[in-house]
Amino acid sequence: MTNDLIKEVAPKIKAEIDSATNILLHLHPNPDPDSVGSALAMYHYLKKIGKNPTVVSGDSPKPKSMRTLPGFENIVEMKVGEVSWSNFDLFIIQDSASPKLVSRDEGFTISENIKTVVIDHHSSNVGFGDINLVDTSKPAAAEVIFNLFKYWKVEFDYNIAINLFVGIYYDTGGFWFRAVTADTLQAGAELVKYCPNFSDVLQVIDTVSESGLAYKALALGKIKRFGKSRNVAIIGVSNAEIEAKGITEEDMANQSIAAMVLAVEGVEVAISVIEKDKGKNRISLRSRNGEVFDVSKIGDVLGGGGHKQASGAMVEGENEQAVERVLEAIYKVYPDCK
Repeated sequence: MTNDLIKEVAPKIKAEIDSATNILLHLHPNPDPDSVGSALAMYHYLKKIGKNPTVVSGDSPKPKSMRTLPGFENIVEMKVGEVSWSNFDLFIIQDSASPKLVSRDEGFTISENIKTVVIDHHSSNVGFGDINLVDTSKPAAAEVIFNLFKYWKVEFDYNIAINLFVGIYYDTGGFWFRAVTADTLQAGAELVKYCPNFSDVLQVIDTVSESGLAYKALALGKIKRFGKSRNVAIIGVSNAEIEAKGITEEDMANQSIAAMVLAVEGVEVAISVIEKDKGKNRISLRSRNGEVFDVSKIGDVLGGGGHKQASGAMVEGENEQAVERVLEAIYKVYPDCK
């Protein structure tokens, strides 16, 4: 299926790239390493073939934990909605299942006057681009791009390889998620040939400040268990608690509290509900086994989405109210869990 999809779509994408000069790339809101790595890998490929790519940071600030990724310094701090569409011939949208995951700004739309290519792996992606390469069999957008580059016979180098490796590594939970296949591991093995220092890069991304550790302690101290089997763990942290500890956005960046809680014995679903800004709660959902508990369905109910084992959403209101909404969504999708 994957090979047939690549064979069908890859030539169409290449034709659009060949006919374009100025190409727009983006990071999705609250960008993770798959978003950043995918954008920067594509950026370096486009530079290599003589194009003029621009990566914009989108709704959120550039995540400083990823500052050692080659090309990071070239990411322009700008929302996608602030872009002058007339300056670009093509918009390559990666790791975003819908326009609202390109930008959450109210009223945001993608100009009808620009060609769009969507490259993604989310099952909720219905194909909203002019050309769509959506391979839901892959656990990371970076692996989809790796296969695309292989089909095009792209000459890999350090800049492309480390960005793709980081995207694959983190979107698979360090090759831990059930969606990981032999092909995923093979892609990782091939990429590290070009970036033997990959562990140094991962250490920088995973390093936390003392106040970042304080955030982790605050969150982990608020675990509550739900469900008749107590197999659902939810952490709710209010904006007032965050401010009282002097915790910043940077301290919270790239810390998957839900993933940590998933390691607790007996927990099948772990969810963090973090009120980063007053009245705005970021929901992160993780599942030990996506075939048993598909958290993408819960994310969908909450207006977000993602994968069977990792999903997310944004919920407005006070933190306690947001936790209640999450519980309602869980019981709606899995009534037997109550």
